[in-house]
Amino acid sequence: MRLLKRAYWYRLATILYMALIFRSSSGPIGIETVEDMPDHLLHAAAYAVLYLLIFLSLHEGLQLTAGRGGRWLPFALTVLYGVIDEVHQYFVPGRHATAQDVAADAAGALLALLAIAYRSRPGGDRRDRAIAGCSPGDLGR
Repeated sequence: MRLLKRAYWYRLATILYMALIFRSSSGPIGIETVEDMPDHLLHAAAYAVLYLLIFLSLHEGLQLTAGRGGRWLPFALTVLYGVIDEVHQYFVPGRHATAQDVAADAAGALLALLAIAYRSRPGGDRRDRAIAGCSPGDLGR
């Protein structure tokens, strides 16, 4: 039951975040600090977070679950949402759709995919303990 509740929270967070992206692309950019940042960095950061949320929604956590699409299904869904959002922006006055934005979305999703792959590599926990200052002899104590 606890796993089921966690899955619902991940999915709710994903849907709310997608709604936030959709809402933010429905009008002109109005936040001054956002206007100062390069557009491609904003897209990459936003879609890296979206990839992570979709991954968590599908796998109910950071561990891969058999039969749930691995790492590439969340990537494909994230990029698809980026394409849908650009098509949406095409019809919004004052906004425009570009292939560069979709490429930045895909790059952000790919960075998140690589981060999760790096985190879940075999032997990752052993290296993490070494980084934290534990020696291999301390692991059995």
